[in-house]
Amino acid sequence: QFVRHALRRLARGSLPAPPPPRRDEAVVDAVVLGGGLAGLSAALTLLDRGARVALLEKEAFLGGNSLWASSGINAVDATSRGLGDSVPSFTNDTLKGAGLPHNPLINVLTERSADTIDWLRWRA
Repeated sequence: QFVRHALRRLARGSLPAPPPPRRDEAVVDAVVLGGGLAGLSAALTLLDRGARVALLEKEAFLGGNSLWASSGINAVDATSRGLGDSVPSFTNDTLKGAGLPHNPLINVLTERSADTIDWLRWRA
């Protein structure tokens, strides 16, 4: 019933104007939605650059779907030379797994993945 009432008022344009902001209210530079790997990475990058960040997550815990990634993060580990880990191998595996025609974003993912691993290690 509340939702129907709110929708009627929205349709009529009869909702009151929001109150002006108070001086004692917290101010943020960015709002990040989702506490999975992407959201947490975005929030950390913004914090590193001096931003004030609000992170909103619908669940009672952080992690998102990344919690289910039991095998880790797909990337080229530059420190594991000699184990067959390479950008061309990662690219081929990604193309095979996608089962789709080549997409230029796959190159962005595979060629920059070592930088991502380095960034995560630096954060630890």
